[in-house]
Amino acid sequence: RRLVEAGDKVTFVEQFVDDQRFDAWIKAADRLIIPYHQIWTTGVGARAGMLGTPVAFRALPTLVEQLQSQGALPFETDEELARLMNEDAKARPLSLPAASRPTPIRRRLRLLLVAPYFAGGVRGGAEDVIATFARLLAQDEDIELTIWSTDTTRFAPRNHDAASSRLSGDARLPNAALRIFPCNAGDELLFNLVHSQFARGRSIPLLDSVWRWTSLRGRGMRAALQASVDAFDVVYLPHYFYGPTHELAGLAPGKTILHPFVHNEPALSNRPIRDLFAKVSLINVNSLAEIDLAQSRGRSGPNRFRVIGNCVEPAPRAPDEGATQSLLHRLGLRKGGFVLFVGRLERSKNCHILANWHRVYNERADTPLPLVFVGSGSLDRCLQERDRTTHVMALGRTSRENLDALMASSLCLANLSELESFSLVMMESWLVGRPVIVHEECAATSEHVRRSGAGLTVGDAALYAQSLDRLRGDDREAARLGALGRAYVEANFNSAAVYGRLKSSIVEVAGGPA
Repeated sequence: RRLVEAGDKVTFVEQFVDDQRFDAWIKAADRLIIPYHQIWTTGVGARAGMLGTPVAFRALPTLVEQLQSQGALPFETDEELARLMNEDAKARPLSLPAASRPTPIRRRLRLLLVAPYFAGGVRGGAEDVIATFARLLAQDEDIELTIWSTDTTRFAPRNHDAASSRLSGDARLPNAALRIFPCNAGDELLFNLVHSQFARGRSIPLLDSVWRWTSLRGRGMRAALQASVDAFDVVYLPHYFYGPTHELAGLAPGKTILHPFVHNEPALSNRPIRDLFAKVSLINVNSLAEIDLAQSRGRSGPNRFRVIGNCVEPAPRAPDEGATQSLLHRLGLRKGGFVLFVGRLERSKNCHILANWHRVYNERADTPLPLVFVGSGSLDRCLQERDRTTHVMALGRTSRENLDALMASSLCLANLSELESFSLVMMESWLVGRPVIVHEECAATSEHVRRSGAGLTVGDAALYAQSLDRLRGDDREAARLGALGRAYVEANFNSAAVYGRLKSSIVEVAGGPA
């Protein structure tokens, strides 16, 4: 601030700037400078790329892949930056009067988003992310959005609440063209029979073919894309366990982006999954850990990935204190006196391991600590009889207000799932200032904990117990970790930053600014 006030050629803006004004500044600049010494990714750099403004950035490993693909210049030292700025000043062309500047020809990018389970009542991590992206894309004046999805029946996995193709609630997108392709109930029933084997990593030609051709493939979708492929600049295919993703990936590889939501699961080594990664122009991922997983199991080169992340926004308002206290009293809980799990209640999320380690902890703790599970599913089917103690509570689904209150009131969030590509609930816990405990074998959640410094990684019951003791024994330490997490999420995963990276990848595949 002292340097700014001492000079006469620097403007310091210390207030909120809306997107329209901010974009105008970026467009008017000769170059955007990103001088940070510590940053994971940059939405501002992505916006500059979309707007055609040159970028210079400090050569941090986390930024090199993202920014060099759009022609940005890295620098190592402040001296290099000063030299670059001097060269820019010498090379600056004579400014033309506003009236004589040529007006760039712009047209809207035609984007096809092929979305699984895109219907009302659907809940799931990947589905929520896809729906959020669709809403943001539909609001963008530079994008002409078309959404294709598949009708479903009661046989469709993870979609028991959506028995028809009619979109409802906030899934209605007035600025997008929606087309639903019918599914065959027999196909879906057969898919459910083979998917359990496929998901366990069993891959033989016959099984692979049956899985690929019955996985919610919309009838007529492939033929429709073949007939209209030239009508789209970019085809966006999210989720690698979705049949149409496999059907459509190879039809227009030069204009196709895959957003796979990679998990460390056996099926990742199956031939159809490995082949999928080789069929597309670009692969968008939620975390750096996904790149390592995809490269270790697939066939993709290191320069074909872009880290996008997920949009994470704080609740519109803080939980009401009176309502929170009433909720905790009704449940027999106290603030900071319980561990929270949020997600589907099933063994694939390691609910049984969490309950087991927690029972072992409570058996030696002076004061037992309640463990609260929130989410759909049957906890009884997950847990062994000995782990169903009086200190384990299953609430099922709850309202957003109650969930925010529980998160903010918990000692910590415990997510021991090893099948995560991002973990939205972990980010939400950080936004309300609470630390997290994650499994060391989950590459994505461990990566976020390592980068943020906002949680603890564990691999056995002893480390889990030590982590709980550390948090219970020092309120300030728990608050410090939670604050680090909040800062990490706010800096890297706000909607503007994430959407900037998403749109930058779309523009890149389309061949330049819209």
